[in-house]
Amino acid sequence: PLLKNLMQASALNIRKAYKHSASSLPRIASFIGTSNREDLLVDRTGSRRFLCVSLKHAIDCTTSVEHKQLYAQL
Repeated sequence: PLLKNLMQASALNIRKAYKHSASSLPRIASFIGTSNREDLLVDRTGSRRFLCVSLKHAIDCTTSVEHKQLYAQL
């Protein structure tokens, strides 16, 4: 599970463009994804680090999103 390892890492070894050596940088990103499959995160190592949310109905995409409030909830 390479993607899972990347998402759980606290730091990443990255070589920036035009640099000769890599440096360790903290991972400061969050990952969000969507799927119609309920078994997407089921594997032998478990999926306890992921929060899965099931919707009762389709999202109304015709209304605007309050971005500041959205990020406040995260």
